[in-house]
Amino acid sequence: MSLKGALCRRVLMPVRRLFSAESAKRHRLLRELEESQWWAAARLRDLQAERLRDIGGAAWKTPFYKKRFRGCRLSPSNDFTPEDLAKIPPLTKDDIRRYGGDLLDPSWPKEDLHPHRTGGSTGEPITVYAETDSEFAVWAMVTRHNRWAGWDFGERFALLWGATRDAMRMKKAFFETFSESLLTPRLWLNAFRMNRERMAEFADLLNRFKPRCVQSYASAAFFFAQYIQATGKELTFRPFGIITSADPLCPEYRPVIESVFGCPVFNRYGCREVMTLASECEAHAGLHVCAEHFIVEIVRPDFSPCAPGEAGEVLVTSLTRRAMPLIRYAIGDTAVLEKDEPCPCGRQLPRLREVQGRASDIFRLPGGTIVHGIFFSSIFYGNTMGVQKFQVLQDALDHFEIKLVVDERFQKAVVEKFRKEIEEFLEPGIRLDFRFVPEIEPGPTGKHRFAVSKVS
Repeated sequence: MSLKGALCRRVLMPVRRLFSAESAKRHRLLRELEESQWWAAARLRDLQAERLRDIGGAAWKTPFYKKRFRGCRLSPSNDFTPEDLAKIPPLTKDDIRRYGGDLLDPSWPKEDLHPHRTGGSTGEPITVYAETDSEFAVWAMVTRHNRWAGWDFGERFALLWGATRDAMRMKKAFFETFSESLLTPRLWLNAFRMNRERMAEFADLLNRFKPRCVQSYASAAFFFAQYIQATGKELTFRPFGIITSADPLCPEYRPVIESVFGCPVFNRYGCREVMTLASECEAHAGLHVCAEHFIVEIVRPDFSPCAPGEAGEVLVTSLTRRAMPLIRYAIGDTAVLEKDEPCPCGRQLPRLREVQGRASDIFRLPGGTIVHGIFFSSIFYGNTMGVQKFQVLQDALDHFEIKLVVDERFQKAVVEKFRKEIEEFLEPGIRLDFRFVPEIEPGPTGKHRFAVSKVS
């Protein structure tokens, strides 16, 4: 433990909790998670059942679930149990788009609702809302996993990332902001656009910053590691762990990343609607579901539960979202459950063996620049200008076709705004063609890929 880290944990953190109710609540949730991760599986299931009853009560306050529950012959007088959960039809993205307002508790204070807007891998923007307490729960889940990966308060943390909105979604008082910068010194490196010059700059910045942990898109960490191998450029620091997330950790990625950084990879799985769902521990034997805050089901097409080792659709029930309950939410991914037995690390949190079907293409430009497909999602992200769906297709190094499905709110002049933002980000000479289409056909798996590259 460094002197600075010791001072942060033994002096700054207690002071911060004393003067900040927000900080005190977040750290209480973190302490609870660090205790419950060692509970027996039966005790974790009891906690889930208790929290599911509360979520059922919250859901009855919303017009959407009131109607849905009655259709399933459930009544407010009955406790909502895990057995009842199986009676509820999955909540789809289309349900959220069509009935979003009816999913909200009408009595919940509007100022306490934080929007999470996403196009995800479908390119169809949706918005879900989380209350402040649920945001604190997300912070606790992420922080627990960061600690699994070797980081702790006061130690430096680097992000090879793109969405800086993830850094701070809620406004904070000066003391909160200042103390946060001391507790988590951060280096942000923009992974949306990567070429040899920028990756050389990234290496220099990382060597000077010397982070304890690095969080990255899985593909961005791999491309950066490949660059280091190819150029022989030296990394003069050794982090404890590399946290990968946002896109699939392909089998060929891990050995390259671990070889270059000289440390293990800790994979993480989630989505913007519910954030972190499952995380890899030091045993690297699957991803532990955060069972204290979620019930994750893997189901067949008829919604019957899959056996361990069998791939199926992921359904998520949040045990912390009360303002806008998400019950059996179909996030559009497929995954495989691990056997129901303790992990070698000793934790009995359930595990996912692997996650499938989450890939946004990577675009390569004529000058060698690599552009992450998620960049385009950020352009159209949560768009309030009438974009319903989008898809970006690269059919040549210097040519992109952008398909837009729009509604009556859309003004065609906005296309020039999009064009300018994209052209300023990409290399000079890139050609963009916008097309308005009535629909975008899903791919073979039934998912709408928002980023497609036909350039090898």
